[in-house]
Parts: sequence; structure tokens; C-alpha cells
Amino acid sequence: MYLAFLDHEPAGCFSIQWEFEMIWGEQFHTYAAYILRLVVARKYKGRGIGARLLDWAESRIANKGKSWLGWTAWPIIHR
Repeated sequence: MYLAFLDHEPAGCFSIQWEFEMIWGEQFHTYAAYILRLVVARKYKGRGIGARLLDWAESRIANKGKSWLGWTAWPIIHR
């Protein structure tokens, strides 16, 4: 789990799954990593935090020798 802070407060988080064959099946390959559970605190909505987290994750994944990034997201609706 990776946690990002802004002004000394948690602003967002995500995790990277380095292998995910049981979920992705035939789409899985050894050059892939997957971003899961990317969340941005509602307080920081609209400030580009999610995009910055994705950029950082992309760099981290590439530095580990992976050339393909998968992302699984489920929308959460607040009522």
C-alpha cells in the first residue's frame, strides 16, 4: 500500500499487485503490474492527486522492469 500526504494529511492511496493471473486470466503476462484500490480523499477532489498517483505508480512499475500497467477500478457512490 502506498500512501500520499498533502499538508501533513493523507490525500490518497493505492496498491500495486505485481502478479494477478487468477483474476486477469489470459490477459495476464509477466511484464504486467496492476494498480488496485486507488483512492483520493474527498477533501482533495479536483486537485490532480489521482493523476499524480498514477504517474508515480507508472514510474515505479517501469523501474521494476514491467512494461504494461493494468488498472482495476470500481466506482463508489456516496449518498
